[in-house]
Amino acid sequence: MSSGPPLGVLFALAAMCALCSSSSAAAGGFALMGDSGSSGSSGPSSVIIDHCKGLSNNSPASNVSVACLRQTLKNVGCTENGNLYKSLTDDYDGWWRKSPQGTTAVYCDNQGTPCGAGSFETIKSDMKIYAAATSGDRYIGCKGDATPCAGLTDSSLASSVPVACLRKTLKGAGCTENGSLYKGLTDDYNGWWRQSPQGTTTVYCDNQGTPCGAGTFGVIKTDMNIYGTATSGDRYIGCKGA
Repeated sequence: MSSGPPLGVLFALAAMCALCSSSSAAAGGFALMGDSGSSGSSGPSSVIIDHCKGLSNNSPASNVSVACLRQTLKNVGCTENGNLYKSLTDDYDGWWRKSPQGTTAVYCDNQGTPCGAGSFETIKSDMKIYAAATSGDRYIGCKGDATPCAGLTDSSLASSVPVACLRKTLKGAGCTENGSLYKGLTDDYNGWWRQSPQGTTTVYCDNQGTPCGAGTFGVIKTDMNIYGTATSGDRYIGCKGA
């Protein structure tokens, strides 16, 4: 004869334990939902943060965060390798974040007039222009200079040739970074190799101040090859250094 608890009490305890077990399992399920170790889960889902949430086309450019600018630039097709993306540092406060006249776009001039995109709509439109470029400075700004001469042909206007392409072409002709020619190809270079004053016609400079320029990419390459084959004199120094 057992001296343990009555049978009815045992049934009651068993029912309570079953209830506790199911509750614990449910609680555990909620706690582990999304955990890669839980049964039936495919792992944690990535959370996509919309950095532009709450903005409309009419939102002032000054209200657009740098994170939103980065997101928008990538959404239009530009990459982190592009100069534009790299310029969007945490403290960026350039044209895309300026609203000097409310939502009206104001383009910069040489007079120091306050300028800025004005609105989020203008920012997006401007970024799309860069994304649509297939060559030149805008292409490099958007996607980087891995292929700075992409889309250019011998008949392309010299004015459309980006500085990065000039550097690459000059090196391809045999010149080096030690030469004065390469050193002269600063980011803002706008000399003879980037001028097309008469379209594709080559115009050599004179002492009268006549607008002059290479005219085409083909002429640029030919001129650089002349420097590249020089074995002495100013052309050699310009190409390879003293």
